[in-house]
Amino acid sequence: MELSPLSPSLGEVLLTTANWVVFLVVAVASYRRSRCLSGYPVWKSVVIGVVAGAWWPLWLIVWCVNRDRIAWEWREYRRERTLTPAA
Repeated sequence: MELSPLSPSLGEVLLTTANWVVFLVVAVASYRRSRCLSGYPVWKSVVIGVVAGAWWPLWLIVWCVNRDRIAWEWREYRRERTLTPAA
């Protein structure tokens, strides 16, 4: 099977796939953080997730700087959920 001259190379396909995977991971992480820790409504959390996913290198830098505080917030969130009885 011959490839057309406009077919993407394997490197382009892998880079695009990796970019989409990182976008989705960052978008989901940002969505979860804004819903669980900040208590924003769904529509606002979706917007935050999409924007964070679009600029994932900036998100990664901010996450690296604040990862201890974010980890502490998640621990507190989980602790509060285990201490309060389910309705």
